[in-house]
Amino acid sequence: MQGLQDVVDVIYYFPDNVKRGKRFFPHISSEDWIMLSLSSLEDMYYFYNHYKCFSRAKIIICLDFKFSTILSEINNIFFLSSHASIQDIENVFYGKKYSVRKRYLTQREEMVMSLMLDGWGLKDISSTLGLSIKTVSLHKSHISEKSGLINNNDIALLSLMLFVPLSMSKELIHEKIGNIHSTPDVDKSMMYHGAAVSF
Repeated sequence: MQGLQDVVDVIYYFPDNVKRGKRFFPHISSEDWIMLSLSSLEDMYYFYNHYKCFSRAKIIICLDFKFSTILSEINNIFFLSSHASIQDIENVFYGKKYSVRKRYLTQREEMVMSLMLDGWGLKDISSTLGLSIKTVSLHKSHISEKSGLINNNDIALLSLMLFVPLSMSKELIHEKIGNIHSTPDVDKSMMYHGAAVSF
């Protein structure tokens, strides 16, 4: 019911007013689950941040992609596979046995992920980080493998990445990139090639 009320708020009121009127939900405990399944990825991301900041509930993101297990947990964020049945979902809600794939991304994988989200291509990331394209592709494959994505394509991967909070801030990532460029053995010819896209 709370979710329905929030959706109505967003649809019928100005988003800025809703954002200013955000409130904590004391009746939603850490034992509760919130499932987010909206047609708009942008709206889902908004509500994900909304509930993450103002409730203690565990949040399940329902993207329209298949995972190798019913639930995939990446950096403490839950994703539900599109092939999950009603029974599977009830098992999760009521604490019964269900399959979950739990993985964490490395800092290098997070860095590659962050640049991909900023619109950088593999070639740009390769030049910027001083890595071979094969190595960057390998990091990308590891991100996909850790998530257990069966729909292994860029749309699925970037949709999933949107919700995974980085342990490193954007500033730290850009600082690390700057440190890489200050080393003498890195080709600086494309140092700012992707800068216009992300900064």
